[in-house]
Amino acid sequence: MHRKWLTCSRGLALALLVFAGLGVAHAQEPRRVGPPVVVIIDSGVAPDHPAFHDRWLTASEVAKRLPTGLSAGGDGPWPGWDFLTHSPRLRDPSGHGTHVAGVIADALARGGAACATVRLVMLRSGDKHQRLEDVTAAVEAVSAMCDLGWDIPVVLCAFEYRRSPKDDLAFLKLKQAFGQLLSHDTTCVCAAGNQSVDIDTLPNALGLFPASFHGPGLIAVAACGSDGQLLATSDYGPTSVLLAAPGLAVPAAAASGGNESRSGTSQAAASVAGALARHAAETGDRQPAALRAWLISQTKHHPSLIGRVASGSALLPGK
Repeated sequence: MHRKWLTCSRGLALALLVFAGLGVAHAQEPRRVGPPVVVIIDSGVAPDHPAFHDRWLTASEVAKRLPTGLSAGGDGPWPGWDFLTHSPRLRDPSGHGTHVAGVIADALARGGAACATVRLVMLRSGDKHQRLEDVTAAVEAVSAMCDLGWDIPVVLCAFEYRRSPKDDLAFLKLKQAFGQLLSHDTTCVCAAGNQSVDIDTLPNALGLFPASFHGPGLIAVAACGSDGQLLATSDYGPTSVLLAAPGLAVPAAAASGGNESRSGTSQAAASVAGALARHAAETGDRQPAALRAWLISQTKHHPSLIGRVASGSALLPGK
């Protein structure tokens, strides 16, 4: 699926310092308050689905900890924020966000007691198509949450945006927002895309993002079968894409209720985000370098991935 997807700032200088083409500069993190949170930037969520029981924060928990422009709303669960309607009342017409959030929730359910404390936050930035400004606002909001002391070990961006020359100014703002996000001790997991292309060969002016952004805290994921075979539909890139993960007929929550199976690099990225979130909760690891090293240690090499993803390997079930 092709998807185009208020803040406390550390200063524009952080976003403009260049690390392999993307601004990354680390500053001292504020003291973390509250439970570990996985933030998902996607199409929304069906918050009442049973898969998310006890996975949302409450309005009272977030009321005094939100960035400028976001609000807690009334009482009860706080599943996140809708940047289209500027409201904490979320919906998911496409079902995409519900499904990838369900993949993460399922991964956490398989973890130990520490995983029961992990909460999810959905930031809705659109459906199938949306303005880059909405995505940028969502990414900036995550940085602001980190500045306010939220404990966010993992962010999932399960979408892809193909750059267009007419988007130059909006793209620059998006790049700056990602640079600022990666200045925190947060790992951003993103989908490589589903167009069967080597994204490393695309000219920068027409690149696929955020997977083509480079930084120590960014992990791009291709899709494979349960045996590690790269899917024919998956994008790849020996420089930009770190690893593959299962993305074929992955079962998880359906926005209409129950479960459904979906395929693609979004599901693969969600599997990796879920594994990292589980590990972070159980070990306390937050440093992107430590999480990346652990992730690679859990993978298995496959011939179809050699020269296609940087590690030549996949995170497979049972690893």
